[in-house]
Amino acid sequence: MGDKISDNDKATVEADLKALEDVLAANPLENITKDGAAQIKAAQEKLMQSSQALFTKVYEQAQGAAGAAGAAGTGESSGTENAGSNNSGNGDDNVVDGDFKEV
Repeated sequence: MGDKISDNDKATVEADLKALEDVLAANPLENITKDGAAQIKAAQEKLMQSSQALFTKVYEQAQGAAGAAGAAGTGESSGTENAGSNNSGNGDDNVVDGDFKEV
């Protein structure tokens, strides 16, 4: 998966991670102040935003690749997909859906 991530995106996330590590090192949890906590939270939010943007790109690439693979192999795979679904409609599962109460 690392080969599909651009160097720029990877560098952004790594820089934000390093910034968070630096803030954590500068603000030991034993002697944390409100300002230190705010700095940690800000660094954490920045890392979350950059990593979510990266994961979104990776997810979109994976969906695009899966869509292309699905479109290319639709004729061959349709028979195997339907064969597996015949067992799921089976009424012999003895599954009961209900609520329970712990005592």
